[in-house]
Amino acid sequence: MQEQFEQYRTIISGAIDDFTSVGNLDINLEDDDKEDLAAFILSNDQNGANYLLSALQDPQTLVKTAWFILNGDDAFDSVSDYFKD
Repeated sequence: MQEQFEQYRTIISGAIDDFTSVGNLDINLEDDDKEDLAAFILSNDQNGANYLLSALQDPQTLVKTAWFILNGDDAFDSVSDYFKD
């Protein structure tokens, strides 16, 4: 199980390193930001609950997350295009 988690951690770390844009807006994460993101995805609180899964239990957070997954790239493209014009 530990080996599977380490593989998952490696995949998540790679995905965070590859997270360089939202839509056509460049994202430049600092190392501290990457570490915070990884900790939020991978770590558990003192009760053993995963931080990300706990956050997704809140309906407001779940709706925001779903909206961003479905529309985030297009929304950032629209904002970026507006400022370019």
